[in-house]
Amino acid sequence: MNIHQLNYFLDLAGTLSFTQTARNFFVSQTAITQQIKSLEEKLGVQLFERSKRHVELTPAGQIFVAEARSIIAKIESSIAKTRAASSGFSGTLSLAFIAGFGQTPFPQFLHTFQHQYPNIDLKISNDSISGMYNGLRSGTYDIAFNLAFELDKSYLSKDAFLELESYPLYIVLPPDHPQAGAPTLTWEQIRNEPFVHYDLIDSLNLTNAPASLQEILRRSQFKPNARKSSVETILLMVSIGMGITLLPEFFRNLITNTMNLVFIPLVGGQNHISIIAHWNPEHENPSREKMVTALKTFCGES
Repeated sequence: MNIHQLNYFLDLAGTLSFTQTARNFFVSQTAITQQIKSLEEKLGVQLFERSKRHVELTPAGQIFVAEARSIIAKIESSIAKTRAASSGFSGTLSLAFIAGFGQTPFPQFLHTFQHQYPNIDLKISNDSISGMYNGLRSGTYDIAFNLAFELDKSYLSKDAFLELESYPLYIVLPPDHPQAGAPTLTWEQIRNEPFVHYDLIDSLNLTNAPASLQEILRRSQFKPNARKSSVETILLMVSIGMGITLLPEFFRNLITNTMNLVFIPLVGGQNHISIIAHWNPEHENPSREKMVTALKTFCGES
């Protein structure tokens, strides 16, 4: 039994046509017939019922479909891991990500990276914005997929982060809020609103914020209402009128028609925020360098 026979079998299980399977693999029909017969002899069971006009899977053949797929997947995984190991690309990466990260394109990047480097063990955690910065400093995390304003990025070392994507900020309101019908909102219009807090909003109230950000804060003195770490809890509190909140655009993908919420674009001042991949250059990890290089390719950097 070999992988070619398994591939022929799976294709034939789908087409139920020796002629079509032969065409799909650019071989003769006789070759497909011989390979299927050889596979059946090896297994000691009949996989297909055949007649001049009809081909169908036997009960044993139906069961073997899942088994064949599993065998091929294991073979391909073993080959990939062996090649990766022979190239030295193995190790561990501890990653942290913000809430809502799954609504961006970057989980697809992680899927591709894991397939490319199957011997790099990814340990993935969800954490707060401040928790991720602390984790990078302590060495708990190798890379954090975090949020950052332009001012935040200006204070990061250029060799310590990569901007992945920038997203507009939205004010989230209940539909009966006086501002719910506005096409846009400014910082000035929401300066006296009670906010349901989380790290992004708390970051606007840092006492050591740069002067330009302090100027924004002077015009936007938020009245804290509550601090919650769960985005679902924050959105529930907003929907029942306990305050408003501030979210990047990608969170809109989480909202359903039953959540009783209105998203309004924020204009003026700091009205965009970026997802960044952030790491600590003081902690070396060859696997991290592989991911950073792959991220640059994914984001179109040279």
